[in-house]
Amino acid sequence: MVATQIRTMPAGTGATIVIAAYNASDFIAPSIRSALAQADCCEVIVVDDASSDKTADTAHACDDGSGRLVVLEQDRNQGPAAARNRAISQAKGEWMALLDADDRMDPGR
Repeated sequence: MVATQIRTMPAGTGATIVIAAYNASDFIAPSIRSALAQADCCEVIVVDDASSDKTADTAHACDDGSGRLVVLEQDRNQGPAAARNRAISQAKGEWMALLDADDRMDPGR
């Protein structure tokens, strides 16, 4: 078993990583975990764009207990730009990074 250290950063420090998601329950977990593993990540904001699958539930299940994961749910599908804009409007990080729901971030990215 490998121990993992949970890092927390004050709001406004580090990067906000934004993930817009639509019907991504089958592949979003590795994306969220890779984002939360970034040393300079102060928050990960996932916006579920009115998925018909369990995307929001899958995203919530990835919470590492650090308080850095925020999952927002759209009431109707508006497309990735609207989902990202919603996340950006609530971001607290000094920097912003966009990550597709089916991609992963390499460590130190």
